[in-house]
Amino acid sequence: CKESSKDIPVNNTVLDYGMVNWYFTAFSLIGTPPENLKAEEVINSLQNYKCDQLIRYNSGTGLWVTYVKDKPFNNFYLKLGEGYIVRCEMNPNLSLVPYTGDDKPISIQLMNGWNVIGIPFLKKPISSSVLLDHEKIDAVARLNPFTQEWIMDGNFQIYSGMAFAVRTTGSFTLSPEYYLHQD
Repeated sequence: CKESSKDIPVNNTVLDYGMVNWYFTAFSLIGTPPENLKAEEVINSLQNYKCDQLIRYNSGTGLWVTYVKDKPFNNFYLKLGEGYIVRCEMNPNLSLVPYTGDDKPISIQLMNGWNVIGIPFLKKPISSSVLLDHEKIDAVARLNPFTQEWIMDGNFQIYSGMAFAVRTTGSFTLSPEYYLHQD
């Protein structure tokens, strides 16, 4: 990788941890979400894992948006191609997040700077180095769920349902033709 991960924006809206060991799991939708899927519905579908926050990165503003269970604000809609972080007391089974069976590859709009995304419908994992080969992507990072740090180790596997961060040097659309045919 070209730089350290210290400049990746961090989420500073998380509440006090107290004595609980939290799991921070980065994920993306693996299928088209039901119409109007909101953060509250995702948190409710994971209630057995004591999840209380769903977090997304707004690339347009450079800020994290956090939905907190049972609070009336930041109840955002989930989108295919966007990455999320869920905070739970137990390691969650993310297959419980509702989606439909659509499997058509999608294009992902990327903004200049950091973007937290996920690539749905991958039939097999791809290497992060595939994305680093793109002329406008200069860093790719994954979240360590235990330390809550973004790791830029240069080459990791990206699979459907995983969220990760990419830093771009300009806005563009990442097409499936690019990321699916770079083996």
